[in-house]
Amino acid sequence: MKLTSVKLDRPELVFLSLMAVSLAALLLLPPIAQDQGYHRFADERTLLGVPNFWNVVSNLPFIAVGAVGLRQFYRNPATLMLFLGVFLTGFGSSYYHWDPSDGTLFWDYRLYDTSQVKIDTKRCDLKFGPSTLTGDWKTYDIHIEPEPDKKVIMEGKPSTKHESRVDLHFEAQVQPFRPGTGYISFGPDDTYYYNFICITKLTVTGKIAIDGESKKVTGSAYYNHQWFNISPINGFHHWLWGRQNVGSYNVMIYDMVAAERLGLDQVPLFTIDDQQGNRVFESTSAEGMDIKVLDSYVQEQTGKRYPKTVRYTFDQDDTHIEYTISEPKEINVINIYGDAPEPVRSKFDQMRMRPTYTRYLGQAKLAITRNGQSETVTGPILYEFNYAGVENPDAHLF
Repeated sequence: MKLTSVKLDRPELVFLSLMAVSLAALLLLPPIAQDQGYHRFADERTLLGVPNFWNVVSNLPFIAVGAVGLRQFYRNPATLMLFLGVFLTGFGSSYYHWDPSDGTLFWDYRLYDTSQVKIDTKRCDLKFGPSTLTGDWKTYDIHIEPEPDKKVIMEGKPSTKHESRVDLHFEAQVQPFRPGTGYISFGPDDTYYYNFICITKLTVTGKIAIDGESKKVTGSAYYNHQWFNISPINGFHHWLWGRQNVGSYNVMIYDMVAAERLGLDQVPLFTIDDQQGNRVFESTSAEGMDIKVLDSYVQEQTGKRYPKTVRYTFDQDDTHIEYTISEPKEINVINIYGDAPEPVRSKFDQMRMRPTYTRYLGQAKLAITRNGQSETVTGPILYEFNYAGVENPDAHLF
């Protein structure tokens, strides 16, 4: 036995040199974000309690073939490793397709009594235990301290360890927006009100530490400030709220419909800003607006019908806007009605209410026509559908 040397010819040298340079260049680049559309598959049905059923079970042949190979070729190391890879691929792919995402969601809920809470009435200055939030419409800072273990259950999700630490700084990139005075009135003699002010785009920088691992983060954010003298569950039949940075635009939509007993009045808020923070389009009333639910689905957890594809159209002077939200992927579902005790559900039934909440990651297409010129941009959108009422043909929905 002896060591041998291999002389590479010119094509091999060129190829290996190019590979080395490419790998070195990649080290200088920032992380490349995974397109979240990658996680949306053609078949997202749940069968026999298995989400994305066919995407999951289609990996069983990998496991079967891998198992047979391990049994037949266990004396051959090279072939054994090949079939071990096939076998483990089946398990790994099944695990991923069960809940497709970049990672695992982390829950850290905190619970405080009033003696541990301070809320300023004149500015954004909040203190919950050792954690704080301060801001002035231009900058905001969030600081969250680790705390001793304590079991907290919120939204049906248990949280015991509270070791996470957050230090984030936000800088507004656009001016605050409020519809009119910011107050939306309900009921006879405007007895109830709901106030809404928002900043549609901020930059965010800082650090987040979870499970002992600290990471620097950068990105974009949205902020809104709300206060009211009526519970949103009692005040609204439903609302769809979403924000999106797409192309050269920042988009905010907040389509609100009052509760049945308050008349099912609709207040759709919709704004488009450019990257410099200039307002391109703004709508604060149902005049010149239309909504069509093009497709819907029945949510398995709540049994309620939700929009799957919804299109908003707005017309103002020489401007025509079409905004279509589709391809929803559920991020969080809160079944307020289903999780409530029987006496509370009975009360909800008497009031014709079945409150639920769903947060989505979807796709939105913005089509703008101005002065005869058209532009269309498409991208991911984070949005929520808060649905307190029951299906009603007069609720500007189905």
